Amino acid sequence: GHDVFVIDCAQPNSKDHNKAKSTRIISNYSRVYKNSNITLVRPPALLIKGLNRITHFFSCKKIIEKIILEEEIEKIFLYGSITNGIQTIQVAQEKNIPVVYRLLDISHGLINIPIVKQIAKKIESKVISNANLVLTTTKDLKRYAIEMNAKQKNVEMFPLGINIKDFKPLEKSSELKKELEIKEI
Repeated sequence: GHDVFVIDCAQPNSKDHNKAKSTRIISNYSRVYKNSNITLVRPPALLIKGLNRITHFFSCKKIIEKIILEEEIEKIFLYGSITNGIQTIQVAQEKNIPVVYRLLDISHGLINIPIVKQIAKKIESKVISNANLVLTTTKDLKRYAIEMNAKQKNVEMFPLGINIKDFKPLEKSSELKKELEIKEI
């Protein structure tokens, strides 16, 4: 029942270079739920591995601000910190919009280049410490958020849920087991 806008960094793809030169907006985007009201927005970026995130970092703030103003966004749910987190926090603070940050992992820990990892950790800390609410999936991530300067009162544990309509146990299938080469124990 809500209008959802997702601002996403496009993955590297040499076939889509021309598409990535300008902002792409895909309405009624859905990968899981039919008839979902999601608008996917991809700011301009160079779709070369590594450069896609760097160019997105510099191009997305104007797009974030534009979407917030045009669509009269009232609340922001932020899932990424490094690629567009700082920009989102800045615009949200300027417009007095609350940000709920969903902390799913230690983002800077996924980076292998030491100097980039160090920069990413600073960005991650700034996002975590400036979010109005940080929702973590585990106790360890809750502790991590506080270590990264989140105010303890702004951090809550909110475990991942499961949609039992789409994800449910099925009867064993000998055909599927055979196809996947799963052996009986």
